[in-house]
Amino acid sequence: MCAQLLKMPSGQKEVVDILSGMKTLDGLSPIQLARLARLDVTRWGPDEFLIQEGEANIGEMIILLSGKIYIRKKVNQSSGATYEQLRELEAPTLVGEDSFFTGLKRSAGVWAKKRVAGLLVNHDEFNRMVCLDKISGAGFIKKLSLECQVRAEKTLNLYFGMLKLVFNREKIAREFFYCSAMENRKLLLETKGDVADWIEVAAKIMMCTREINNALEDLYHFANLPDMKATSVDKSGFRLSPDHQFHRVMRSLLEELDNAQKHVSLGSLNMKETLASIIISGQESGRIIDYQLMVSLLNQAYSLAMSHSAELGFTITVLDVSRVEDKKVEEGRSLLWD
Repeated sequence: MCAQLLKMPSGQKEVVDILSGMKTLDGLSPIQLARLARLDVTRWGPDEFLIQEGEANIGEMIILLSGKIYIRKKVNQSSGATYEQLRELEAPTLVGEDSFFTGLKRSAGVWAKKRVAGLLVNHDEFNRMVCLDKISGAGFIKKLSLECQVRAEKTLNLYFGMLKLVFNREKIAREFFYCSAMENRKLLLETKGDVADWIEVAAKIMMCTREINNALEDLYHFANLPDMKATSVDKSGFRLSPDHQFHRVMRSLLEELDNAQKHVSLGSLNMKETLASIIISGQESGRIIDYQLMVSLLNQAYSLAMSHSAELGFTITVLDVSRVEDKKVEEGRSLLWD
């Protein structure tokens, strides 16, 4: 094998040197690295996208060989959509493996500020490479799955911590994501199969991490909605249709505001906490709470209160101040985007 590497053209030899130094690829055999090095080197930039957020998966991942890339995510705000830079990655690194293994659309955009170079690996080339040494190939996919699992569990801890803050609860029952993460950890420990089996495990873990990240994104969105304060209450002004999805929630909010103004200043009432308490109280019936659903409802209900308060029997003031984003939230959002 070493002799084969020495006979390579200098360009391919340099690529092999880069690949052999990547921690993610260190389980691959020399002949597998040599196979990857035969791929044409693709160059991007400056200011060119390697991956567009939301684009359909075309069955490729990128091994970045040189340069620096930036991960950005579309963020929907009340003022419109903006794009936020999540993190920077320097070569050598793997990009887009999430969509490669799951078949899902791209979860974030990847662009090059300056020139970068990398290898585009499609499914055919990947399969040819792993089949050259199936034991090493299975080991590589197992390691990739383990790295993804570690990131998923870190993000899951952040997710539960944020749930406690948003819903003001000391304890959050273990729910779907926790069970899925533990099942995936068990798969990592017990799977003894071949390449195909490990590809299936990798896809399952990456699918789970994508779902956790999306749930965290919903929490992040709610945490960064503008704060609002109620300024007056008129129960006779409630005109929301009884058939409306949030009729009960908004009626309860109006009652809370009406009762509160008899004892404290309306401006002292935290509207986010109040609305979260109302929504979750309507779901507790001895069953495990679907917090992902709760957060989705909370985002919708809060946006409704901001935009249609005149129909809900109260007036509000939306605080127009610059919000400082929680650093922990920001770190969490950068953990899993591919």
